[in-house]
Amino acid sequence: MKAALLTAPEKIEIADIPKPTPGPEEIQVKVKCVAICGTDVHIYQGFPIGIFHPKLPLILGHEFSATVSALGKNVKGFRKGDRVTVEANIGCGKCYLCRTGAYGLCPDVKVLSIHANGGLAEYVVAPQTHVYHLPDSYDDEVASLTEPLAMAMCGYLRAPVMPGDFVAVLGAGTGGFCLAALAKMAGAEKVIDRGLTIFNEAKHHVRALHFGARLNRHRYKATGLGFHANIDKLAIACPVDFIVAICIAPGIFARADNAIGYPVCFGWR
Repeated sequence: MKAALLTAPEKIEIADIPKPTPGPEEIQVKVKCVAICGTDVHIYQGFPIGIFHPKLPLILGHEFSATVSALGKNVKGFRKGDRVTVEANIGCGKCYLCRTGAYGLCPDVKVLSIHANGGLAEYVVAPQTHVYHLPDSYDDEVASLTEPLAMAMCGYLRAPVMPGDFVAVLGAGTGGFCLAALAKMAGAEKVIDRGLTIFNEAKHHVRALHFGARLNRHRYKATGLGFHANIDKLAIACPVDFIVAICIAPGIFARADNAIGYPVCFGWR
């Protein structure tokens, strides 16, 4: 199959590699559309991802839509041709964290495009437990954004926004856009984009405006006490004392990403 293979920092080659074969509990999917995550950009540039140092050569891409192309002998609930997406964080399935649903924090987690080949190829194999059906109403491009939207929803559910709330979203990337849209849909009076990600460029702030966010680079005054909910898209780089300083009391700091080695949720109510 054809694959975009990262062979060295900032060097990608289109290569012919063997098509992955699904095991008994796995599904092979044919990739339709891939979104580029900031993580992919970091790896492409040669930077580590938190505590992980991806080994090259590697196929990037963990946000993608696909169709089922082959099934392992024990797979149930899927047929060839089904439209699907894949959860990229694959835990061991046996430890306490995996058994309680926090597989993203599994000590032995394997992440597509970090520890294993991702979606910038014709085919990908994943455990059936990490493959999800897509509705026909979603086209392939929209469906490729399922993972960042799910991540944003995870953070949103940890800091539920009430009508009239003032909400700070830290980060003007795709996840931040999704969080801003969710907050506006929930009735937030104002959504402020602080824009602290590596994509701190004007075009990203312009896009944030389309998702209902207002820009605030200098002041954090909303109600006089701070923001009601501070939904953090900057899973690692944002210092906790800064977050706490702008949260209302009682308030919540919700960490949207299930970042390895970092708390999923921190705050008070």
